[in-house]
Amino acid sequence: MRALLALPERPELALYAAGPTPDPDTQALFQAADRAHLSRVHRLWLRLRLPLRLLGDRVEVAHFPGTLLPYWLPCPVVTTFYDLAAYRYPELYDPAELGLYRHLIPAAASPTSTVLGRD
Repeated sequence: MRALLALPERPELALYAAGPTPDPDTQALFQAADRAHLSRVHRLWLRLRLPLRLLGDRVEVAHFPGTLLPYWLPCPVVTTFYDLAAYRYPELYDPAELGLYRHLIPAAASPTSTVLGRD
């Protein structure tokens, strides 16, 4: 986000998160964003509140830094996969957790994921 903010002709940027009050460095990013929303309510954040916020704000492309995505999205998504450790080192995971990751990663990477508004 810092790199995007530094562009001479940068796109409009929105920052969304759920959780406790961010540290000062992250708070500065919230203040620099064109639109920002920090939800203190975790309940249904990823499944309902975030997608509705993206829809209401007419976000054109969303970036998700991880393997958890909402079930539906009103815009195209870019996902960053930091590792595939669940596949490389399955013995390090609890069986239930491993099953979850092995479901979430392909779902997040799938070009046929359900995305509203996709051409």
